[in-house]
Amino acid sequence: MDTLTCSIENNKVSVTGNLVSISGVADLYINNMLNPTEVGAIDPIIIKLYDGFNKNIISRTFYNIDPSDFSFSVPGPLITVNGNSTIIVERGTQTEDLYITVDYPCALNLTLTPTIT
Repeated sequence: MDTLTCSIENNKVSVTGNLVSISGVADLYINNMLNPTEVGAIDPIIIKLYDGFNKNIISRTFYNIDPSDFSFSVPGPLITVNGNSTIIVERGTQTEDLYITVDYPCALNLTLTPTIT
């Protein structure tokens, strides 16, 4: 069997590269996806099997028959800086003390790193 290759573009994962027909189970694991930054839900996942030799879709999932909705929450504590107020720093100066609070006690080793845009 040839090696399958994967690519991701515009929220579409494509698995291609097999030049001979295969039968059996093919497991697909997607790694190194960024964690969500807000609580929410995703659109349904639709899987299509495409026959490249005959150029047609031979199987697919449907939203109303086999839905695949997922919701997620952001893990970890909510970190607040200065009570969510705006922080203004004039050129050539520095900020006053910044008060950082965590919404509940946690056993995490957190490192807060300032960045500028």
